[in-house]
Amino acid sequence: MLKGYTPLALQDPDPFKLFNKNKEMIVLNDKPWNIEAQAHLLDDKITPASSMFIRNNGLVP
Repeated sequence: MLKGYTPLALQDPDPFKLFNKNKEMIVLNDKPWNIEAQAHLLDDKITPASSMFIRNNGLVP
């Protein structure tokens, strides 16, 4: 196991706290995390980090 890595089963189960994401995002899957933004969250000229999607096929960064 990588030094400093916390297994997914032991991590905080709330993805909005874990990844500091907008609470209006949609959780599609939790093992691994797959979270997407609703269209209205992408209206800014530059997408804020709190509205960026999460696609994870491996270790949680």
